[in-house]
Amino acid sequence: MLRKIKLTREGLQNYEDELIRYKKERIPAIVALQRAREMGDLSENAAYRVARSKLSSLDRNIRRIEAVLRRVQVVEKNKNGTIGVGSKVHVVSTMGELTFTLVDGYESDFAKGKISFYSPLGSAVQGKRIGDRAIVRTPKGNVEYAIVSVV
Repeated sequence: MLRKIKLTREGLQNYEDELIRYKKERIPAIVALQRAREMGDLSENAAYRVARSKLSSLDRNIRRIEAVLRRVQVVEKNKNGTIGVGSKVHVVSTMGELTFTLVDGYESDFAKGKISFYSPLGSAVQGKRIGDRAIVRTPKGNVEYAIVSVV
């Protein structure tokens, strides 16, 4: 049995919006493929190959998102102050300060401040509370993070 994919409500909405966008893009891609097919010899028709590639890419993305959506479990933030999926966390270490939201790997995006609970820092802070310390092993040695806030 496949594991459930834990998404926040925002993450689920992003996947659903992406699916809608790809399905809308699929209609013009089908029309472009039909037009290219009408141009004649398919073996030397670059427009046909491009249109077919575009449609294949859209179909692949639609299948990928639908597979994710079949396994989604929407999770809510912990209300008891412990860090879990959906928690916004602020930590301080000798390396500096960092604020992030803890999410599943399917929703992670470091540039947007979302890190996976599978990452070294994500797994170290999971289940902790304000005032606790989390130790992360790095190639340069252990780094200790103090948990300053959890929202």
